[in-house]
Amino acid sequence: MRTLEEVQATLQIAKVKEEDLQPVTYCLSFGDNVSSGDYCLMELDDTLCKHIEAGKSLIIRGDKEEHAVLCSEERTYDLKIADTSNLLLFVPGCKTPDQLPDIPASPELIHAQIWGFSNCYWELRRQRPRIKKLKKLLMENPYDGPAVGMQEESPATKYTMDDLLERIQASREEIEAHLQNVHACEIDGFWRILDFDYEMKLLGHVTQLIDSESWSFSKVPLNVCLEELGSLEPKAMIEHCLNCYGRRYSNEDDQVMYALDEDKVCRATAQLLLQNAVKFNLSEFQEVWQQSVPEGMSARLDQLRGLALLDRSSKPETISLLRVEDLPEDTLERFNSLFSMREKWTQDDIEPYIRDLCGEKQTTGSLLTKHARSSVQNGIKIVKVQSFVIIITVVLHTCLSELKVLHPSQPCTEANNKNAYDTFLDHHLCKGMPTTLKIGEWQKFVNKINTWDRPIQSFFPYSEASISKEPLEFFNAEINDKKKVKKVEIQKQHVILGCDKIKNENKCLPIHFEGNLNDAKPDNNKPDCSKAMANTSFTPFEELFPF
Repeated sequence: MRTLEEVQATLQIAKVKEEDLQPVTYCLSFGDNVSSGDYCLMELDDTLCKHIEAGKSLIIRGDKEEHAVLCSEERTYDLKIADTSNLLLFVPGCKTPDQLPDIPASPELIHAQIWGFSNCYWELRRQRPRIKKLKKLLMENPYDGPAVGMQEESPATKYTMDDLLERIQASREEIEAHLQNVHACEIDGFWRILDFDYEMKLLGHVTQLIDSESWSFSKVPLNVCLEELGSLEPKAMIEHCLNCYGRRYSNEDDQVMYALDEDKVCRATAQLLLQNAVKFNLSEFQEVWQQSVPEGMSARLDQLRGLALLDRSSKPETISLLRVEDLPEDTLERFNSLFSMREKWTQDDIEPYIRDLCGEKQTTGSLLTKHARSSVQNGIKIVKVQSFVIIITVVLHTCLSELKVLHPSQPCTEANNKNAYDTFLDHHLCKGMPTTLKIGEWQKFVNKINTWDRPIQSFFPYSEASISKEPLEFFNAEINDKKKVKKVEIQKQHVILGCDKIKNENKCLPIHFEGNLNDAKPDNNKPDCSKAMANTSFTPFEELFPF
């Protein structure tokens, strides 16, 4: 171990003045059997730090096929490994200057042992809970009432709260909130979701009793409901129905009362009517719907936001069932699904189907700006699938030889084929390409450019170019051996391009598109164009695409 004199001699050699440094010097040494795999580092914000300091736990959740998330009791965080070029050392007991009780007047040497090291850490980012799986699990065995006579209940799987916490990538608080949203209830220690027809049967009993007793919808007594309806259905189910469709309160006599929510009752009635039909004539539906809701309640179309889709362009106008919970959870997949149903949406129509995708402090407007293109037609804001911006990423940061690409292992080395860049443009940035996912339009387009020999083809519609290390959205068209476009989808991932200096041009241009099958990410430690080009001029990306 070093002595204080050796440290001072080293400072003199380095021409560093002692008076410019703190008087306390740490002398570090590695302990026995130190390994980088012994510890994992995690970056925490103030909220999570306080959570840990209070003695609470953080839990990593996810099945083998799922991307891991970290959950506190209230929130869910995306969990990713971030690399750092600095080596991070674990030194127990090491203190910063502000943590030292009394800074000595004379130099002091403290020996400390390194217990471990790492060049990466877990990075956390708040995200929406992945909650769709919850309803899917509960729908494996919906509750449709108590068993009658000798009839036995279905032996299908049932889940306790602990089971759900093991399977669902969300915090306990988020799971409990969603259980309430889907009208689930706890029966004999297991969480069950009610069969919708049975739920409507319970609601029918309640509304019929209200009508027969001439009660106000805002003054429904719990005790009377349980006494009158207890012979028809379990009392716990009657109370659960009132909790789902009403607001609980106590009157001046301290009697438990419920105020039924008109919007919830009308919405449930509409779902019952729509679930058995592909499409309804809108005017006929509104007439039947109003006749079906309890007398005294008003059925309005604004009650169906996120439940039903209106088509005012058809003659006659129609309405069909489209529940937001049936759409994909992933943001990109959600937009793909919506735009495959309709090429154009009004902002009012699409907002209920994307509102749940918004993160903290994010609005539906900012989400639409990122994933769609808007315009105003006849005073109405219209959104449609955007012409995607080309974003070049990993390509210029990864040695192509390591990705098994038959091109020079360093970007922007000289290429012999002077036409390589033109070939790249012909293959991936074609004029007149479709901007929708309609198979018919892509069939005509591929037939026009006659590239049936390429089974998977990727295209970048160019609008305005920029350089980013974020993933890129682009079209993937899959071709079968019968010269038919089998499938078109929008894919989002980091893009790998081969980028070479074109002979006699003295410019670095993209010449090769490589499928990123392993979802490779940028590596800032690998050479990029700006370093590899040396005396070669770098062409800005807005000049690469001549449209």
